[in-house]
Amino acid sequence: MITTSDTTSRTRPPAATAVGWLAVAGVVGATIMSLAHLDVAVPFVEVGRVVLPVAIGLAVGAVLYAVVAYGAFTQASWAWPVALVVNGIALAATAGPPFRGPFELVPIAVSLVAIGVLVSSAGRAALRSRR
Repeated sequence: MITTSDTTSRTRPPAATAVGWLAVAGVVGATIMSLAHLDVAVPFVEVGRVVLPVAIGLAVGAVLYAVVAYGAFTQASWAWPVALVVNGIALAATAGPPFRGPFELVPIAVSLVAIGVLVSSAGRAALRSRR
């Protein structure tokens, strides 16, 4: 008789899951802002003109966040440094002048929380070990 108890189930550490979901939030946010900078109508976001370089940069950011999400959810050995760099760049890009309003605090908070999780002992243990 074959039983499923012979297989081992691997659980993901909470820190890796948190980094993964924060990266998903980054994908969503960067995609929305990229569309807005292409002058696509997005609720609550108004750019008013096409700003192609910014739209392209945000689209690249969305792809990088998707890579981070995949790496975090699969606990890939490269996920920790990539996530740290992507969130650091996102924080620097968002927190720099000019301040564009209170909605800008959301991506700043997401990046800060992700960096905080990544540099914590739980974050380092979850994503720096080779899997």
